[in-house]
Amino acid sequence: ARWDGSSWQRVAEGTNGVVYALTVHDKQLIAGGAFTTTTGGPCNSIARRDESGWHAMGGGMNNIVYAVTSYNGQVIAGGAFTSADGTACNRIARWDGTAWQPLGTGINGTVYALVVYNGQLIAGGAFTSAGGTACSRIARWDGTSWQPLDGGTNDTVTCLAVYGELLVAGGRFTTAGGVTCNRIACWNGSAWQPLGTGMNAEVNALTVHDGQLVAG
Repeated sequence: ARWDGSSWQRVAEGTNGVVYALTVHDKQLIAGGAFTTTTGGPCNSIARRDESGWHAMGGGMNNIVYAVTSYNGQVIAGGAFTSADGTACNRIARWDGTAWQPLGTGINGTVYALVVYNGQLIAGGAFTSAGGTACSRIARWDGTSWQPLDGGTNDTVTCLAVYGELLVAGGRFTTAGGVTCNRIACWNGSAWQPLGTGMNAEVNALTVHDGQLVAG
């Protein structure tokens, strides 16, 4: 649904299932989730909407899309899928405008969050390796390969945000890089740090509003 400033309106009648993620890419709305159709026809787990309505992005994914973002002129999708339009793409894939492509050999567990930080793509989730490299629940794509962020976290990362010069991760973890960080932590480019004493339960959403970090 869209909020026009005073009331909620439908967005071209939407999808036939759950939407987990939204982003804007090249002036188009991208939706990811657990659906199989939109008013534009079959759209497996991901679809794009322009002024003329909803459109498929190739054959879509074979499982849920939990996160979408725009990176280096391409749409990046993360989730629980292992293929995109028939191409092996383990839990993460990029849309080049005409087809889905893998990012290395992918990730070995579900991806729940994506963000761009310092020109690099950051993925967070329930995985322990990315591209065959040990990456505990969080990893960065430098354009050619996956790399860890120090020791990562000791449990699932469910959300990510960029706050000033910091990368912020939220989730179910209690340590990041071996440092006590209850469900929320910040990465300054070289090390993990806590944000106060953290939270007493899982963090599922992060954003920045009016210069302040907001967690839900």
